[in-house]
Amino acid sequence: MWEPLKQKLGVPDTMEIAAMIPMGYPRGKFGPVSRNPVEDVMRWDRWGQQHR
Repeated sequence: MWEPLKQKLGVPDTMEIAAMIPMGYPRGKFGPVSRNPVEDVMRWDRWGQQHR
């Protein structure tokens, strides 16, 4: 199902395409989170072209 898109975008076979759209507010106490810098995880147009 995702193979044509992975090929078009140059996504390596070792990676998967996924999307998450958070909606609403967390229930209860929501503490601090740790995230990788956006520069490390964002790609621009094709795999290997990092976001500027």
